[in-house]
Amino acid sequence: MVATSGEGSLLLLHVWLEVLFFAHNFTCQLRESSSLLTVDLHLYPLTCIFMLPDILEKIQSTCARVGRELKSVQLIAVTKTKSVAEIQHFILEHGNFALGENRVQEALPKLEALPNAEFHMLGQLQTNKVKSCKDFKLLHGVDNTRILEELARRGAGWGFVPPVLLEVNIAREPQKHGLMPEDVAGVLNTARELGVNVRGLMTVAPIATEEVVRTVFRDLRLMRDTLGLEELSMGMSDDFVIAIEQGATMLRIGRALYGANA
Repeated sequence: MVATSGEGSLLLLHVWLEVLFFAHNFTCQLRESSSLLTVDLHLYPLTCIFMLPDILEKIQSTCARVGRELKSVQLIAVTKTKSVAEIQHFILEHGNFALGENRVQEALPKLEALPNAEFHMLGQLQTNKVKSCKDFKLLHGVDNTRILEELARRGAGWGFVPPVLLEVNIAREPQKHGLMPEDVAGVLNTARELGVNVRGLMTVAPIATEEVVRTVFRDLRLMRDTLGLEELSMGMSDDFVIAIEQGATMLRIGRALYGANA
């Protein structure tokens, strides 16, 4: 017997309701070492797939392969667009990971809701947003002296100045922020004169071949070493393995933590 158009629609509706009911009650369980990691999918978007154990395993195996200590690499979980509930459930319930935000205004409610979390500002700062950066552990995207001057001025009132990384446009891409390589030493000297602690360098690799990305990361490491700095913030979802190979001390990973469609 062939179903009528109306019967077919009802059948499709029934199937869709069954799918929704299954998704609502489904619990995805993952095991990392001896800890049971449970994700209740009915509380979160179905596109938000829990990938933290896989990322941690890749970091660990890459460090072992290139002879680096695991503690020499810090994972910064990029949490832009994620709610406080998602951050707690997908990240903080499974470790005291640093959290990275791109926009100051989006980050402020999260800083208030999660006072014990370590937040990093990853996006480029505007001078008028510096006043709201007191509680960030580290500012990654500093690329001009105006920001340094404003940090020094605000820091005089706060009693301290948040440490920074200088963003470097190693690949000289015109559409990207960051200092040109030849300008870094001068800006570093200005920061030191102002009393701003520059802990290291940061870059965003171009969308290119692995060899090009590897060269960009290597060049940033060589610059870091020449300047006598400590930190290297480089490596994101698509290139963090190469970044570890080239000496990254901080990885900024977002999309790969939550699935490609998150």
